[in-house]
Amino acid sequence: MYGADLPDRYEGVEARIPRGWEDLCGPAAGVVHLPNRLAWSGVTDFNLADAGDRFLLYGIMLDCGQRDDVKRWVNPDLLRQEWPRLRRGFTSQITRRWEQRLPGLAPSA
Repeated sequence: MYGADLPDRYEGVEARIPRGWEDLCGPAAGVVHLPNRLAWSGVTDFNLADAGDRFLLYGIMLDCGQRDDVKRWVNPDLLRQEWPRLRRGFTSQITRRWEQRLPGLAPSA
């Protein structure tokens, strides 16, 4: 298989991002249990009080969560708090699209 034959990894990213901050209604505390279709590597429970768990959970949402998943499990305040780390940990192909859709995520100049 040649590179030109592979699908674009970033195609459809915009469709997975909520339309605005008001769509995000994820929990601010507690443990989130993801279904196996999202957490297929083994870990399915994420404690929002733990910075490492929160980073992994939100990373899964950025990378492969569908819009309804993101709306259900991402909290707007925790996303703002976690964004600097997520921005460093993920490709700009993904983070730029999130920053365009959700004003206030992009760092101020």
